Amino acid sequence: MPEAEPQITNLADAAIRRYDELKLELGALAQSAMLLCAKTRDEEGERALRQILARLAEDRFNLAVVGPFSRGKSSLMNAILGLEKLPTGLLPHTSVVTTVTYGPRERALVRCERWALAQEIPLDQLEEYVTERGNPGNRRRVAVAEIQLPVEILRRGLHFIDTPGVGSAIPANTEATEKFLPEIDAAIFVSSFDSVISENDIDFLRRLRATVGVVFLVLNKLDLVSDSQAEEVVRFVVERLESEPQIGRCALFSVSAKLALEAKRARDPEALARSGLPKLEAALAHFLDTDKTRQLARRVAERLIANLQSQRARAEIVLGASGSPEKRAKALHDLDERTVALKARLGEYAARLGVHAGDTLCALEARIDASFRSLRRTTLKKFMPGILTSRAYSGPGGFNGFAREVSDFCAQVLTREMRLYEAALNEDWQRRAGSLHAQMRSLPDQLFASSTSEDETREDLRAPLAEDANALNFDIGGVAAIDWRPQPPWWSYFVPARWFPGPAQERFAAILDRLLAEYRNQIEASVRRAMSQSIDGLKRETEKTLEQRAEHVRRSLLVAHAAQECEGFDELLQRAIKLRGELGNQEQRGLWPAEKACSENGVEISMPAGTAVSIRSCPVCRAIVEAVFENLSKLQYELSMDAGARQDHADDGGFCPTHTWIYSGLASPVGVSRAYPQLLGSLAAKLERAARSADSLGTLLGQVRDASPVRRSCPVCVLARRTAHRTIKEVLKGLRGANRKSEVPALCLPHVELALRCGTDLESGRLLTSACATALSRFADGMRRYALKHDAVRRDLVTADERDAAQGGLRKLVGEMLLVLPPREDNRF
Repeated sequence: MPEAEPQITNLADAAIRRYDELKLELGALAQSAMLLCAKTRDEEGERALRQILARLAEDRFNLAVVGPFSRGKSSLMNAILGLEKLPTGLLPHTSVVTTVTYGPRERALVRCERWALAQEIPLDQLEEYVTERGNPGNRRRVAVAEIQLPVEILRRGLHFIDTPGVGSAIPANTEATEKFLPEIDAAIFVSSFDSVISENDIDFLRRLRATVGVVFLVLNKLDLVSDSQAEEVVRFVVERLESEPQIGRCALFSVSAKLALEAKRARDPEALARSGLPKLEAALAHFLDTDKTRQLARRVAERLIANLQSQRARAEIVLGASGSPEKRAKALHDLDERTVALKARLGEYAARLGVHAGDTLCALEARIDASFRSLRRTTLKKFMPGILTSRAYSGPGGFNGFAREVSDFCAQVLTREMRLYEAALNEDWQRRAGSLHAQMRSLPDQLFASSTSEDETREDLRAPLAEDANALNFDIGGVAAIDWRPQPPWWSYFVPARWFPGPAQERFAAILDRLLAEYRNQIEASVRRAMSQSIDGLKRETEKTLEQRAEHVRRSLLVAHAAQECEGFDELLQRAIKLRGELGNQEQRGLWPAEKACSENGVEISMPAGTAVSIRSCPVCRAIVEAVFENLSKLQYELSMDAGARQDHADDGGFCPTHTWIYSGLASPVGVSRAYPQLLGSLAAKLERAARSADSLGTLLGQVRDASPVRRSCPVCVLARRTAHRTIKEVLKGLRGANRKSEVPALCLPHVELALRCGTDLESGRLLTSACATALSRFADGMRRYALKHDAVRRDLVTADERDAAQGGLRKLVGEMLLVLPPREDNRF
């Protein structure tokens, strides 16, 4: 199993590392606050904080590569990763979306329909499942394909997604990609210089921009054209896109994925620059740094601050009422009054949101009108020839079959339009009601404020928070095909429509208008229902939260631990506010503060270019374990079968305590019973003599120490030390001169110290120390992520690396559990 992490690409690596540090620090604050809530039996507070942890634990960033088939999407992904892992070719892929995620080793997973679990396959066999050549028409019924690679940027939450090509001869490919669009955070649309953007591409880009928003446009195969031809193509594409108001200006990059991959493999920076890929990678890094970090981390920090402010204010109310029964009674009375006042304001806010909903729907009707007029023209143009040539009456299923075909066509077009309606609806709703929506959600936080006046509501509680962003979005669903069965006049079956084209066209248009009216009624009802359910649900949720907080304060007034609570929440609040300030500084400067390059939550390690770090196990520990177990396995057989060996064992005083217990684990009870009687008998005689002959306590202590197995001359200890020194010399040899390897092993901390004492040069010592730091930092991150997902009750998101991080980190800190280094003359390890 490969253990080294390849040095593949610097794509957004620093940005994602900073973001990961922020996320883990926010998670640590939320975990501490949740523990305080648990002490005070604040279930609602625990639940709110667990939602914050879940938001952090579930965080993933879907960067999808989309576009027509045979433009080099998979090749571009291979170039960015620096590894040729995704299958490429001229034939289109199947309708399977392939996700590249982090894994401790390279492997591929596929899950077919009706399979409960995914199946691991060799990575070189993936082509048999996701390409038309290996899996024509997706006859294997593959539902999910995933590639796992040990790549740093993927480990920190980036999911790199290869989608089926749109516009190919396989309609299911386009359908699969369009269904996946709502799950995309950012997209790279790939076209090429040898096939300039078509009208189908323009149509797809419109839907992509409406759903995703952030799109990087790549023209691949730069190596196929000259500089002047490339400039001409780029100018044409830019002008074409800017003429489309629904697309507008996109970030455009000219790239040769083929040359970029070759340059990365050859480690040729000049060739890589000529490929155009570094500019794309830099743009992606900037986007991840300025958008991903700000959007999530800032909002989660605000949500955490609001929660901690509420908790602190609640504790202060309880503290102020703890002096006497009169103060407690007054606090309860004031609490009831505030609760009633906030419920009244909640009703007012809900009514105002209802008015905004009506205004938003009226604004949407103009877009619906335009799209239905376009659909009417398209449908008449497509199906009127069938009416005039009598195909509508003579085809399979007669006129009813023709009518169902018309209805299905309208449903398909409107299903795509629904995504545009939804995007426009949510954008307008955010503009009209976003602030009011946030104020409504913040009402429970005002329960503990000194005044419930709306003018005194804290500004930071009005801002949209992490989960508010989702609550503001309406899901209006899709369009259900109408079973349309209009009745044509009886004579239409006998008299050709082409004899009377005018009346036939008018009649079909009238019938079509009735169908479109039914579809419009269905869409408007879906929009009204979605808005009404969202507003009613928000009102119920807010009222429930308000009641729960009030009830918790009533219970808290009967206990006397508010002072400790207030102090604990206040400290966490100050730390959260400080962290939010650092996030604000990052936004202003566009980069992370220099003093944070090496923080308590993460370490930025500088390794030589092209150098990887193997962190899985310490090679010195591994060599010692193998040598010790091989030696003890041989000895346990000899001690069981050979009387001479048992006598020598007794004369030498046996093994040290550590190796005695390792031997015990290898030998059977019978073997131990054969091997140790002579040793125990000999020690018993020595101790008896010491007890009788010693004339002072010091003399007795010396004789007992000489008889004890805690000694330095254990033969297995000698073997372990020799193996350690030999292995360290081999490791150091691999770091020097012509023997230098591209992979630096991460030794455990005790063996790094031993290696430095062996007289290594400074450069090799620095490499070993940096490799150990890299491993410790990696395991620390894994432990934090594991704890975060555990406390968020999202154990299903825990990766194998995170699950093993605790044991791996301890091994790297002190060495293998069964291998405590033998003591030296100075009793240091």
